[in-house]
Amino acid sequence: MFEEINRFLNHPDQHDNFDELFACPDWRRGYELAGATRKQFIHDLYRDQLRRAAGARYVRSFAMRNARNVSDYFLYFVSNNRLGLAKMKEAMWKVDPGGGYSFSDATNFDQAVLFQPEPDRRELRRLIADRFAGRQATVNRVELFVLENTPFHAQHYRKVLAAMVA
Repeated sequence: MFEEINRFLNHPDQHDNFDELFACPDWRRGYELAGATRKQFIHDLYRDQLRRAAGARYVRSFAMRNARNVSDYFLYFVSNNRLGLAKMKEAMWKVDPGGGYSFSDATNFDQAVLFQPEPDRRELRRLIADRFAGRQATVNRVELFVLENTPFHAQHYRKVLAAMVA
């Protein structure tokens, strides 16, 4: 619930609650931050604590925007199961972004990846090219990279690779 955390972050009565929520006192570094910087900080700290404190291998997050197109909360998918991650990504890409809400991958706030039937394959091509520039990689390695490190899923990368090879 990003908005509530953001609103009460500096409130002295909430210190114990935030220590428990984040399982560390690091959230206090957000005191002096504002706007998008604070939002990124809160998002990243929670994500990182899911990995550190909860021992989660795969953590993906999705910003849930309300009817006013304001980030209301983040939906985190947390698992140690690679197949579960793959299935979650497939399910999220099937979601209809109608009804006043949009679903965006919040891994990088500078990337506005919406869950649409046709993703921005140029962005995926750039991510793959940046990761594997100047070296050989198997299709399995590319697939693993796409699954674990991008908002895209297997069907997306296959079309990108086919276009890159052609």
